[in-house]
Amino acid sequence: MEITELLGMAVDTGASDLHLKAGNYPMLWAHGALRPANEDRRLDPDTLQALASALIPAALQTRFMAEHEVDFAHSASDSVITRFGD
Repeated sequence: MEITELLGMAVDTGASDLHLKAGNYPMLWAHGALRPANEDRRLDPDTLQALASALIPAALQTRFMAEHEVDFAHSASDSVITRFGD
């Protein structure tokens, strides 16, 4: 499972949110409902760490580990920019 795959699912389904939590399936908030992005496997802590490390800019990694939250944007394509944070 890769973050680009999950973000692609979010875009394809029109989801406004992607929820990632260890022990759960990746979840999408789309059209007023929360549903699994896939039910292949639940996210274990190591997989979740790898997903976060692949997405969070290196300059913000330390802050994320200390505060468990960061605010940043990620461009997955020319037409899609995803914002993370509050």
